[in-house]
Amino acid sequence: MSEEKKKYRILIEASKIYQKNQDGVKRYLDELIRELYFFNQENKEFEIDLLLGRNIFPLEKLNLYNDNELHISIDTNQYVANFDWEMKNFKMGMIMNILYPFLKMFFPFNYKARLGIVTNFGFLGNLAVKIYYTQYQKRYYPVMLTMLTRLGKGRYTSLEKKIEKYDLVHVPLPQNLLFFKTINTSFLVTLHDISHKLFPEFHTKDNIRRSEKGITLSKEKNTHYIAVSESTLNDVKRYYSINNNKLKKIHGGVDLNKFKYSEKWDGMQLEEKYFLCLATLEPRKNLLNTIAAFEKLIKETKEEIYLIVIGGGGWRNRKIKKELKISSDKIVFKGFVEDDEIPIYYSNAIALVYPSFYEGFGLPLLESMACGTPVIYGNNSSMPEVTKGVGVPVNPNDINSIKNGMLSLLDKNNRKELSQKGLKIAKLSSWNKMAIKTLEYYKEICSKISNVSP
Repeated sequence: MSEEKKKYRILIEASKIYQKNQDGVKRYLDELIRELYFFNQENKEFEIDLLLGRNIFPLEKLNLYNDNELHISIDTNQYVANFDWEMKNFKMGMIMNILYPFLKMFFPFNYKARLGIVTNFGFLGNLAVKIYYTQYQKRYYPVMLTMLTRLGKGRYTSLEKKIEKYDLVHVPLPQNLLFFKTINTSFLVTLHDISHKLFPEFHTKDNIRRSEKGITLSKEKNTHYIAVSESTLNDVKRYYSINNNKLKKIHGGVDLNKFKYSEKWDGMQLEEKYFLCLATLEPRKNLLNTIAAFEKLIKETKEEIYLIVIGGGGWRNRKIKKELKISSDKIVFKGFVEDDEIPIYYSNAIALVYPSFYEGFGLPLLESMACGTPVIYGNNSSMPEVTKGVGVPVNPNDINSIKNGMLSLLDKNNRKELSQKGLKIAKLSSWNKMAIKTLEYYKEICSKISNVSP
């Protein structure tokens, strides 16, 4: 009788898929899960599950539907059914944190009495949750799920035991490793950048603290790492003593079915001739210099061109809005735009203007090139690597450099040449390649571990 082939049991911490707003990490996670889903249909070498809050879902339970493109939809009835209970626990935890030190003085030996008093102060919990949602949900949604899960020491030992049975747990953000502090298994952490270390001025103190804690904890555990670019890999080597044998570069990609030339829809209000700026309103994206450069450009050229800015609010966005001092009606803020409209904005733009101060990868660059639109990018970090030098590099600190970059792409011949070259670069970068390399890395890590499931 032939020996049954061994399976590699992988758990992916996937709470970020519940985040509404797209960012690089969420895009990475969505695409990885989708590609692994398709791979798993044919290859039974892996058993891959998703950790969502307190629940574990098999990858094959994903529901994918086709509406010109594929979307992720997870049957989470079990999770939704438990959510009210979890929110109640969350409220109780918040109230307990507020009142517990005082109640302990009056009821030092009677835990039930303390709990009863806390239960009757439900309005404080409602207020705490409301504040938390309003202030932090968009930025720290995965952390919210982590907090829900961690409430009450020792309450979730059964979940911990389930997690410890996996050969490898893939955590797509180092901050989220903090949830697994007491869990003993092997981990894989994706490092998208270490901008909190290189540019602390671009981050909140809380994000810096959690990022450092996550990376420090990872070094204490049996952890391997994925760096999404050569630039990030080199930064990690420079600032953290991580063994080369535990660090691998696996590039991000682009969905070529979604990001391709797309004409604007009937009735869609879209400026005729425009540069596109796609960025969260936060200091690292360099919106202030981008706008200043564009204002100089329209004064010099007198052309009927616009700058369209797409992106939701980020850290310090209120301060950025105050500092903008926009003097032109040719700068249009669209705010949050639905995901299926983004390729249309890319496709009809003169160019994507992306003079960021730092990027761990820079997905919008590949997405724009896949739509046939040339890119203007900051000549730093991963951006020359991702674009393969195809596009217009600029100095993000120099307004004239950014302005001259835009000016050069008002030339149709220049645009056409860069458009054709950019398409070729984008076609070499697919999420499918990223997922296959990730699976190979899963296998490589698991092969070093003796407890692979039979």
